[in-house]
Amino acid sequence: MLLRGFQQANVLVLSSALAKDFEAFCIKNTAPLPLLFMSERGQMSCEAVAQQADVTMDISQYCVYEHGKMLKTVSNLNEYKCCLRDMVCFYLGCSFGFEGKLKEAGVPLRNVEQDVNVSMYRTTVPCAPAGVFHCPMVVTMRPVPAEMIDTVVEVTHLNPLAHGAPIHIGDPALLGIRDLSRPDYGDRVQPESGDVSVFWACGVTAVEAVLSSSKK
Repeated sequence: MLLRGFQQANVLVLSSALAKDFEAFCIKNTAPLPLLFMSERGQMSCEAVAQQADVTMDISQYCVYEHGKMLKTVSNLNEYKCCLRDMVCFYLGCSFGFEGKLKEAGVPLRNVEQDVNVSMYRTTVPCAPAGVFHCPMVVTMRPVPAEMIDTVVEVTHLNPLAHGAPIHIGDPALLGIRDLSRPDYGDRVQPESGDVSVFWACGVTAVEAVLSSSKK
C-alpha cells in the first residue's frame, strides 16, 4: 500500500495492432481486468487518472515480453522509445487498491504482516475470449479469519475498479488450484489458525492473455 486513498494500477503496453482486441477482452472480463484508462497510440501520459505521470519511467519494474515470452525486466522504457510510438497503454485496476479499506475495517492482511506479495494462481476458469486473446483467469488469494468474511465482502464489493467482491471463498480445488503452497505468481502467504482462503479476480490475467495470444 504505497499511497492510501489512491487506486493502484497495473499497466500493460501493447502494439496498437492488438489494442482493439485487448480493449474488447477487458470489456468482456471486467472482474479480472477493470479498465481505468486506455491511451491513444503513442501516448505515454494519462492525465485522466494520474496527472504528470510518465509510463516510461514511473513504474519500479517493467517486464518485457516478445512473441509470448518474457525476455527481461528493466527499470525504464528509454531503450524502447521508438517502438512506443506505435504502442497503446492500458491501465488496469489492482486489488491492492482495496487493502487500505480492509485494514480500516480491522481485517488482518496476512501478506502485509508477513512482508510478502499476495499469492496468485492460474485457475481453470476460462475468460471470455476476444480476438487473439483467450486465457484462464488468474486470482489472488488472501487468508481471512472466518468471522470476518462478511466484512471483507462488504468492503471490497464497493470497489469494482479494484476487482470488487471475491469470486470464490473456500475450497481452491473448485477453481482448479491444486496446491496453495505453490502460487504461480507472487509469494506464498501463510494462513493463521481459523483463516479461510478468499479469492479475487486478478489483473495478472493480462499476462496470461499476452502469453496465450502468441498461440493463436
